[in-house]
Amino acid sequence: MRSAFWGNTQLDRDCWLQAAAKTRNFLSDRCDQVIDYLRTDGLIPSIEPPSAITNQTSISFSTDEGTIYYTLDSTDPRAIGGAAVGQSYSGTIPLSQPTRVRARTQKADG
Repeated sequence: MRSAFWGNTQLDRDCWLQAAAKTRNFLSDRCDQVIDYLRTDGLIPSIEPPSAITNQTSISFSTDEGTIYYTLDSTDPRAIGGAAVGQSYSGTIPLSQPTRVRARTQKADG
């Protein structure tokens, strides 16, 4: 009775690890295709992320469209729902210590 509810109870850790590896390989071989599917369904925005250039003491960003928002405390510069909560990027940012910088680009139309 329990196997009818849970499925095959003979599966063990090795079986699960093999299934997880097959799934990883399937997705990694099709990364661009999966991203295209997600973009087509509106689950990933069509805007590209900002590009960054760093020289150990500063960081600069660039984007082809929209406004770049960033944080220097490793938090996401976008709140749940999409509102920008980071600082608006306006030029090179000096870095005095190792820092986890996160940046996102927001389109002008939201």
